[in-house]
Amino acid sequence: MYDYRHIHQGKDSHTLGGITWKLSQLRFERIGSLFEEEGFFQMKECLSRGHILHERYDLETSRGPFTSETEFWDSLISAFVEHAEALPLSHHCFVAPVPSPEDYQSGMQYKGAVSLWNDFVTVGRKLDSSENRLDYSNVGNALRDILHGGQLPAIIPETFPLCHADLSVNNIYVDDDYNITRIIDWAFASSIPESMFSDLRTSFTDGFIAAMPGAVEKSLINSYRESPDRAHVAWSLSRLLSLDYIADYDLFATVWHSFQKAH
Repeated sequence: MYDYRHIHQGKDSHTLGGITWKLSQLRFERIGSLFEEEGFFQMKECLSRGHILHERYDLETSRGPFTSETEFWDSLISAFVEHAEALPLSHHCFVAPVPSPEDYQSGMQYKGAVSLWNDFVTVGRKLDSSENRLDYSNVGNALRDILHGGQLPAIIPETFPLCHADLSVNNIYVDDDYNITRIIDWAFASSIPESMFSDLRTSFTDGFIAAMPGAVEKSLINSYRESPDRAHVAWSLSRLLSLDYIADYDLFATVWHSFQKAH
């Protein structure tokens, strides 16, 4: 059963890779989200998850559109720091990430770990404590210093590719043969830094490259073949700044060590 399901997941990932390649060829001079007005599409402010989730839509943070990747990341970091200072941190405790089911051999062990975690963060109200908020503020400032010291590499840095904001199973329709027939919910389609291309498995990359026309230079193909490692760093950075994950410390460590190796 596992192998059967895995085969079709690989098939879908291959198809998504081809779709993503086609989207990536729609290039824009600014980073932002597409808005339709009177039958025309315009690039306006960025509606990324890191700019609008967790009540961040009320923050007075610049949302672009941005003319550079540096401006985009600076804006996300500002939203992250302002969030740490004033908005609820929910289940995020930097020094004590929420337990993950993958780290335990049984559901009972996982439930026990979650119970202990709840007890730990309840004592002293650690989640919204000044210490936890300071930790996240320091993380934001450290990330700003890291990014100002060196940019995430892009294959075509002058322009920015179009991306669907949420390629989850809820937005992908397939037929009985597991062929993708439709992708819905394009409301938040945006141009993004190229380094943020999805960190997905080999089948996705194969589909992405297979969709390239034959005239594409081999050096460009090789660059995209090597891009998943870079994408993983950008994925970690984006998830951390959006508070869209549970292991924030691990995400920060990934970004930190990556830039330490590069510089």
